[in-house]
Amino acid sequence: MKKSKLNLLTEASFHGEEFTDIVNKASLVLNNPLVIISNSYNIISYSTTFPVDDTAWVNATKRGYITLEFGATLNNWNNHVDTSQTIDCVTVSTISKYTRRFFKLIYKNKLMGYLNVTDVNNYLNKIDDETYQLVANIIAKEIAFTHTDNLNRTTSFEEILLELSNENFINKLHFLDRISSSKINIHKEYQIACIDLKNFTSYNAREDTFKNEIFSFFSNGSIIINNQLLIILCDLSKNKKNNFNIRLETYLKKKNLVMGISDTFHDLFEFKRFEIEATKSIQLRSLLLKEESFIFYNQVKHYDLIMKFDENQLTYYCNQKLFQIYLEESNESNDYIKTLRTYLETNNSVKETADLLFIHRNTVNYRMLKIKELLGIDNSQALLANELLFSCYILQIIHAKRNHLI
Repeated sequence: MKKSKLNLLTEASFHGEEFTDIVNKASLVLNNPLVIISNSYNIISYSTTFPVDDTAWVNATKRGYITLEFGATLNNWNNHVDTSQTIDCVTVSTISKYTRRFFKLIYKNKLMGYLNVTDVNNYLNKIDDETYQLVANIIAKEIAFTHTDNLNRTTSFEEILLELSNENFINKLHFLDRISSSKINIHKEYQIACIDLKNFTSYNAREDTFKNEIFSFFSNGSIIINNQLLIILCDLSKNKKNNFNIRLETYLKKKNLVMGISDTFHDLFEFKRFEIEATKSIQLRSLLLKEESFIFYNQVKHYDLIMKFDENQLTYYCNQKLFQIYLEESNESNDYIKTLRTYLETNNSVKETADLLFIHRNTVNYRMLKIKELLGIDNSQALLANELLFSCYILQIIHAKRNHLI
């Protein structure tokens, strides 16, 4: 009795056949060419069962990875789910004349990668969802066991970074054992830059323009995408030339992107801690006087510290008269608190305060007189000025938390 293509696939998996053979048998089941993509967006394998006259498909399989910008789009999976299908998938018809359908490869609740089915040979909807799901499950299991086991000692640097980002290592000894056969230097000067990709979408699967643009700023960097973030491990001390800050700010504004940059660190195992610093920079950016497109953690570190305390604790450390002013105007625009904080941050400059708040200088003078009146003090004393500025930061955090702004 002739066995079905699906039976041949399940038997191949059960008997531990080579991963490439299993991918080819899966391709025959779905009657279309397949590409298997890792969760670091490298191409693990692809089928050779059907000829593919598609430039984007051929280019991707030759270079061994998908473009950074299309990887970012897959990372924003929930924004692109094909709601016309009953199975969890993303359907893309804008890359070339062929439609592609992507399925998550999940084993034991862990994302192993993605299955790309391209309708070169057969309409995608001619295969039922149950078959797609079964094929995806088999390939996910193969990646988890056979394929990963074979590659454990030749894992790319980017895959190590992805494991660090996902906190997959039990402890530092586990991490050191994982990289023991590599040439990774874990003790050097590093920083992490993160770009928020929540609203980023691109179906460019041909040329890796986004990646090339990023590397034009971080030529010594390594890039991964995880949890809707583009994460760059770099050494910025080598990039402070040729108006780097101005060029980066201009580029990010043009792309409508925001970047946070961590402090410097010297132990790669601390990767996650400094990734969090970079994401905190993005999260707390709105509290700064100027909302720039890239923010160093050092600019928002004081806010991050204040956020670790609850409101009762914060009010204890806040100047009580200033807190009372906040309570009295909290349902309005907090003009007095904003004006005082801006005035103190600009070294008591009426002009800069007026420019930053887009108000007239006379308005600044009036508000500052009123604040001194309400406080019953003279804010010209250095120690008092420091106390008032710190209290303004506390009130910013209280206000932001109350209004769910951070």
